[in-house]
This record gives sequence, C-alpha cells and structure tokens, in this order.
Amino acid sequence: MMKIPEYVPIMKAKQGEFDAIKPIRSEQLEYQIQPTFHPLFEMPNIYKEGVSRLVDINSRCEKIGKLWSGNIALVDGYFWKPSEALLENGEHFLTYTYNKLFALGVKVVPVIGYDRWFDQMSSLYHQTMKNLNYPEAPYFCIRLDGEAMYDIDEPDFFKEQLESIISDLKLAENNCSILLDFGDVSVNRITIEQMLSKSRDFLEVLTEYDFKYISISGASYPSSVAEAIEDHDTDGPVLRKEMVVWQTLRNMFPNVKLKFADHGARHPAPEKQIINQHTNGKIIYTIDKNYYVVRGHPFSRDGGSHGHRKQLAMRLINSIYYEDVSFSWGDNKIFECAHGINNFIGNPTQWVAIDTSHHIRYVLEEIGSFELAYQK
Repeated sequence: MMKIPEYVPIMKAKQGEFDAIKPIRSEQLEYQIQPTFHPLFEMPNIYKEGVSRLVDINSRCEKIGKLWSGNIALVDGYFWKPSEALLENGEHFLTYTYNKLFALGVKVVPVIGYDRWFDQMSSLYHQTMKNLNYPEAPYFCIRLDGEAMYDIDEPDFFKEQLESIISDLKLAENNCSILLDFGDVSVNRITIEQMLSKSRDFLEVLTEYDFKYISISGASYPSSVAEAIEDHDTDGPVLRKEMVVWQTLRNMFPNVKLKFADHGARHPAPEKQIINQHTNGKIIYTIDKNYYVVRGHPFSRDGGSHGHRKQLAMRLINSIYYEDVSFSWGDNKIFECAHGINNFIGNPTQWVAIDTSHHIRYVLEEIGSFELAYQK
C-alpha cells in the first residue's frame, strides 16, 4: 500500500534540482528504501526563438526518468501561457510530458490547477485536463492557488467549484490530494496571521471531504537576495513562514492528514532569461524555521570572478548553523568550497543544487522531529 508523503517539495525541473536529488536517490537505491517525499516537478517554459520546446521538454523528461523511475512525482507547468501550451507536434505540453514520463517508468501524479481550470480566457487547459486518461496514476492533485484564495471567502461557491472539478474529471476523493499553494509569501506580501486565517477557512471546507492528504505550501525566499539581506557581505535569517504556518495548523487540526510543502530554497517565479552582471554570491542555508542567508557582493566587483564564494562558505562553516560535512551532499560541497578541496568554487547551477540538497535533508528531519514531539 502506498504511503502518503511527509513532504512535497515544489522543484523546477532544472539541472540544479536534478543534481540535488541524485545523491538522495542513490542512497535510497543502496538501502532499498522508499522516498518519504513526493517532488512536484515544475516544467519550465524555456521559450526562445528558433529553439524547439518539444526537444526541451523531451530532454527534461529523460532526465526525470533517469533520476526518478519507479518513484512517485507530481508534475505541473504552472507558468506556461495558454498561447504557448501546444508543442510543435500539436500536442499539449502536459499530455506529452505525462505520456513520456509514464513511458519512462515515473509514477506520475497529474496536477490540476484551480486557476487554470476556470480560466475564462482560454478553454485549452480545461479541455486538455478533462480528457486525461491515466488509470495507472498513483493519485491526482488539485492545486489551489490565485483565484481559490478569493473564492474561499464564499465557501458554498468554492465547494461548487471544487466539486465540479472532481465531477468533471471523475476523481475519487480518496485518490486525490490537495495542494494549497500560497506561492510567493516573501517580505511583506502576506503575514503569518493572514496565511493562518486563510488556511483555516480552507481546512474547514476541505475536511468535509475524504482527500488522500492536504499539503500547504509557500515560498518565503524573495526574488532578490537584496530583499533578504540588505547589505553586501553580511549574513542573517529569513523566516520560513510556510513552516511556521504548517506547524501551527498541525496542532490546530490534529486529525487532518496535513503535510508540508514548499518551493525549496528558491523563489518560485521563472528566472529572467538575462544574465545580470550585478548578480551577488550567496548561500541559502535552511535552519530551524528560517533560511540563514550568507550574502556576498556582485561578481562584477571582482572582475567577474566567483572566487569570493570560498569566503561565503567559510563564513557559513564558522557560524553556529552549519550542520556537518556528512549531513548532506550539499553540506559536503560547502566544506569543499571553504577549504579549497579539488579547487571547487561552483557556478550558479551548482549552488542551487547545494542549497536544495541541504534543504531537502533538513526539512525531512525538521518534519520528523516535529511529528515525534507532537505525538508524545
């Protein structure tokens, strides 16, 4: 019998995230253990003139298949515009992605976006998802975002909308999870109190159903390191609101299968396809209910060199927060960088992998410790 996940990390289907999961996957294969988390791979729309999106999607699917074959993964494409959703072969990118991943052995959980389902400007998404036929899917997921945050203010209307999705897709409640995704909750966009109030409104309705589990997500890390840490070459914490909210709700709703989700150690929005010469070096290191952000300075100050990443790594290791070289693959790479082992400095993609590797390991332990204390 399939166990429900303890954690749903929402991850961009990009190389940094793949590299972060690879050592975790290797460990699971070595010790013959099942993952306790179900990643949600967010398929990016890398739209460039003259570049085939079909080729790009195919390449990402191949990497996911090699990495996660035999395991469960939720898959979505939140940031794809309806006007760009059809690939060169005329197929919707989601159905192509799902079919490809199933063929590669990934146990795909299709994700139905509440906002996109009721999009009055385009019926393409609605029609595509309505025609899904995946009896082999482990379960389905309804992602509550955007408009759902307003619709819940009228509970009866929200229930009608939710039930219409379930009915149209012929879903069984106990074979469907809910992802309540607050998205960007960084800086002053929303308070913890507002998140708790809105979450309570949702849970009072959602607990009337027999969903497989309900996960709550948010992204507290801002789009720019300058919004996290004001001054160059300084360090400090950034509160992970989503973890505080989940732990609070877990106590308030003890009988609900309430699971934690987040957007990892990154901001959820797509990166601009522009290289910023003023990009800062940084390490985003997950600690108890916070990110510990070690900020550097623009690489342009050093003539484009990334050499000061070594100083950032040493500052982290000398702090009270660094775990241990054996804690995760990412922690080992931080140690290598700080001490000049193999002359490792790392590039932006590698540091996404390092931050994400530590984050996943830390969050799984954080959840486990909380649940253990909660059950006593």
